[in-house]
Amino acid sequence: MSPWQSRKYDALTYHSYDELRLKKSVLFSDQALSELFAGAELLAEAVTVAFGPTGGCVGLDGQEGGPMVSRDGRAIADHLTLADPHRNTGAQVLRQAAITAEQVAGDGAITTLVLAQAILREGFKQILAGANPRSFQRGLLQGALIAKTALAKISRPLDTLERTTAVAALAAGDRELGELVAHLTTTLGKDGLVWLQEHQGVDIDVEFAVGVSWKAGYASAAFVTNAARDEAVLEDAAVLVVDGQVARAQELIPIMEQLRRAGRERLLVIADGVVGEALATLVVNHQ
Repeated sequence: MSPWQSRKYDALTYHSYDELRLKKSVLFSDQALSELFAGAELLAEAVTVAFGPTGGCVGLDGQEGGPMVSRDGRAIADHLTLADPHRNTGAQVLRQAAITAEQVAGDGAITTLVLAQAILREGFKQILAGANPRSFQRGLLQGALIAKTALAKISRPLDTLERTTAVAALAAGDRELGELVAHLTTTLGKDGLVWLQEHQGVDIDVEFAVGVSWKAGYASAAFVTNAARDEAVLEDAAVLVVDGQVARAQELIPIMEQLRRAGRERLLVIADGVVGEALATLVVNHQ
């Protein structure tokens, strides 16, 4: 007998879930698990096409910029929305695993989905056979710890150009491209940044830039030092980095006084914004 039978809501008696006429459909037990699993499987199958250096490409219907072809697991997962809401929930749960992996490691979305798909397949099979989900989870965590320990023992640091080239060539599926990537990462070091841009042609152009750059400029035209090139150039300047906006002059005046006593007359302020009396103080000081 259904637990809803003979229960009264708003002075009416309902005999089934359907009679409640909910705005959202509700699934329970095996049916819910089945639909969630189907959605997760569909997402995993679509993304794992691009797995590995010899993986294929996936065509995506770009909603804004037109159709596109991609091997990026995160991009493929982000574009996939299923029509069935229950299956889409399963797909989005799996997608979240890929997002988390990229946030923690910077890459590995497809690898995460391959592992998650295998875990889901075995997990659903065991749970439907009567296994305790909590026990299954604890077993997974214990297995993950063992795997992590084993990987740590056999791992080798990429401390030479040869090792880096071998890994990069395997990942790219191309020896020449692997050598280029290895040269870049070795030259830049672990704190260096590689910025990729689309290039219309068959050649690969590489540019090295030393320093730091922001996609921003000066806060006022009064700071321009080269009118012909519209540039504000500071040499041998003290740098003040502010995590927020600077609006009050009193936030800058003590720092400016200390710099003046130390014989430093140039100050570069990097902030979310310099406005109001703080900006006016810097302009007057510069002039």
